[in-house]
Amino acid sequence: MVFPSTLGGCLDDLPAPTTCPAGAQSASADCLGTIQQVFASPEPRCFTVSEMRCLSGDRPCTCLSDECPVPDDACYPPPDCPAKVREEAAPDASCVRLAPAQIGAGFPSEYQCLCGCSGCAAVCDGRGPVLGVLDDGFMGEFDFIPPIFEIGDEMPDSGALGVYLRVRGLANTSLLVLRGDLGAPELLQQHLILTPLTPDFVEHVVYDQDFIGVEAYRWDSADRKPEFLVLTLDATPEEPNGALYELDCLVPFVVPR
Repeated sequence: MVFPSTLGGCLDDLPAPTTCPAGAQSASADCLGTIQQVFASPEPRCFTVSEMRCLSGDRPCTCLSDECPVPDDACYPPPDCPAKVREEAAPDASCVRLAPAQIGAGFPSEYQCLCGCSGCAAVCDGRGPVLGVLDDGFMGEFDFIPPIFEIGDEMPDSGALGVYLRVRGLANTSLLVLRGDLGAPELLQQHLILTPLTPDFVEHVVYDQDFIGVEAYRWDSADRKPEFLVLTLDATPEEPNGALYELDCLVPFVVPR
């Protein structure tokens, strides 16, 4: 891979959303044929720009992760939360808005199999990065760097962690809660996010997932607070896995203990 020579994936001025959360800003075309074609080959790779167009539209794709400014009137100024968080997790939850620089670790979009800046997932404005990847979990010639969300500086010394996401497309994704050195991190919790192929955004509140027996991560001291969230795929050379989805936003929230 090479670093891009032109930048600017999310720098276009966008109108402020009239509702929160906003509707999709790019019309969705039929992605099924593209997904079937890519998944028919076992070769791990990123989707091409043209293969992501069914969700991304004609937007520029190449950019660094932090090139997406947050509008002053963006939805859910902290500690406000989307209504679904308070309905499904806890009425006393406090939400966090990550800065674009806290998303994507500064990597170019191509390294993350994205069309658009990963930092655009900081706000729920109806337009987020589109991820398209077929992965086999093997760190070989194809080296997929999943989107990384740095949350440690926003976490209190105790609490229970939840995450709100809006996605559309096809997502069969694991949400990892980590702390420590990202080269050899400590896995605190692993959640599953399933979204069938859909042209409309679907809201997910990831907290206590009773149907798979996974609880929200809870901590009682500063040295145990979570530091990173990673959206990745459960994939092995024997069972490759793929996804094609637009991530409008990822909003961490904390429920007090």
